[in-house]
Amino acid sequence: MIKMTKKILIAEDDPVGQLVLEKFLKDERVRISCVDNGEDAVTLHELHGFDLIFMDIRMPRMDGLSAIKRIRKLNDEKARVPIICVTAYAMDGDDKKFLKAGADAYIAKPFNKEQITAATATYLASAQTA
Repeated sequence: MIKMTKKILIAEDDPVGQLVLEKFLKDERVRISCVDNGEDAVTLHELHGFDLIFMDIRMPRMDGLSAIKRIRKLNDEKARVPIICVTAYAMDGDDKKFLKAGADAYIAKPFNKEQITAATATYLASAQTA
């Protein structure tokens, strides 16, 4: 059986946040692309398709919630990509708002490597069986 490399998109406007996520995912044998706004996240996913997206909520040009909603309205399998919100928004009820918008999961900042690798394993496995 040939093991295919999975593609992950990181939509995060903070370069340090991008680097941290990339470092945490480095050992997962994935190909990573990064963008710094929701508009580019939607466009890149439409063009190339990703197996998993880590989406910050507060970004310039288009916020993460708007980007999630646009991705979920795509007319093909790309609409079903697992999306994990990674955000500093951690008020009571924020997680429900993100899930209602179409996110599959929510990880509050600051996060640790175990949270990121566990979520990656879970959602890449579910994407593989879908």
